Amino acid sequence: MRTAPFALRNPGLRARIGVARADITPAPDAPINNWGASTHRRATGIADPLTLTVVTVAPIDGGDPVVVASLDLGWWRTDAAFQSVRSSLAASAGVAPERVVLALTHTHAGPAIDPEGVQAPERPDVEAYLARLVDTARDAVTAALADAAPALLEWGLGACLLARHRDEPRRGEGVVCGYEPATQVSQDLLVGRVLRDGDDVRRPYAVLVHYAAHPTTLGPENSLISPDYLAGLRAVVEAETGSPALFLQGASGDLGTRRQYRGDTAVAEANGRQLGYAVLSTLAGMMPPATRLEPLPTVQSGAPLGIWGEVPDSVDASVATYVEQVSLPANSAVGAWSRSPELSDAARAERAARAALVGTEAAMPLHVVRLGDVVLVAMPGEAYSHLQQQLDAEFPEHPVLVVGLSGGRHHGYLPPEDRYGTDLYQVWQTPAGAGSLEAVGERATELVTAALSPCDPPGDSQMCRPVLLSQHPEGTNNEPTVRPAAVPRVDW
Repeated sequence: MRTAPFALRNPGLRARIGVARADITPAPDAPINNWGASTHRRATGIADPLTLTVVTVAPIDGGDPVVVASLDLGWWRTDAAFQSVRSSLAASAGVAPERVVLALTHTHAGPAIDPEGVQAPERPDVEAYLARLVDTARDAVTAALADAAPALLEWGLGACLLARHRDEPRRGEGVVCGYEPATQVSQDLLVGRVLRDGDDVRRPYAVLVHYAAHPTTLGPENSLISPDYLAGLRAVVEAETGSPALFLQGASGDLGTRRQYRGDTAVAEANGRQLGYAVLSTLAGMMPPATRLEPLPTVQSGAPLGIWGEVPDSVDASVATYVEQVSLPANSAVGAWSRSPELSDAARAERAARAALVGTEAAMPLHVVRLGDVVLVAMPGEAYSHLQQQLDAEFPEHPVLVVGLSGGRHHGYLPPEDRYGTDLYQVWQTPAGAGSLEAVGERATELVTAALSPCDPPGDSQMCRPVLLSQHPEGTNNEPTVRPAAVPRVDW
């Protein structure tokens, strides 16, 4: 577990922050296309609502905002569908598209969101939903910008055992996407707390959650619309804090949950509650806002007592963005796996279709966003957790959050180079060849290093400078209070 940035303080940012929440639940009979084994072409009802949560972050002394939007959807199949939503968000904010982080939570129980991904009879319904989504996203950004005010965004480190390794060797079947109990994975959970002046720490204005685990509790048997375990997470966190919870999916290419691929939404709810209570525990363990721990004079009391106390701390005010396309080798293994004689006709056809999409080279867009002490590394693929571990090791003093399923159509998985000799789903389905994960990690390290430079990060004129807060919201020992103004809600 990484501890260095969190041992003495809450890494954070002082900025103008706005928040808005919108409902993006589709019709109960919306087209669905999440599972090849599913017999359902349409949903049969709504288990839990889907949400869009927007946080806008602008430099405290003025400047263009960064828009971070999280949607309870699966993945984009085409650039056109993705661009229609991101362009609407950017236009509403009056910023370049590069200042918009459009992240999907990756539920596998959501509606179809690309007209090209469904059959002709379902296409008009998907087009109508996408058009409505564009309008709702635009309204949510407008509401978040109108809501913006000076605030602190600080992060705490927690742990949760929900995520498990999912590359499971099975005798006679090779490696399946299942549950491998013998392999240990990171338990890291990062929780962001937005506080405005006067907010009680137990009633923050918004909560941000970064965690890596595939939302595949609900599998092919399920026909209900659901955000998967995010429903249980929000039920716990939002009920306790009164605050909207924005979720960012981490590097979960090799991470799932123990109980998954079910038809029972109660299992998804339980998985989410497990994560939700871990989020509340993390919030409770955070330092008071804008403070750090320092040793105080030792007190002799039989034993010498080494006492630490809180003192005011400086809070970074840097906001910067950078976008780059990273060239990657193509995956020559895709075609070979499609010709395996042991495959069923359906599996062989699926692998052949994927192989046809692979060209002579691949690329992965990287979106690096500095928010004070914390840096987001967003990409529209599914990296193995190795990428998060590499960046943790490279930047022990700064939390770096890998955000998957963000920034474009799905660009495939990024497994480690040594996995490319095996018949592994994450290998034969990706256009990115052996060494791609390592290439992305190397370039991401360079971009994060540049973003954390003392001044003028790439892609932004905002200087990197701390702000000393002589006063900060307390409320640690007070009764929880209700905020004077609720976070804006956008009608669907």
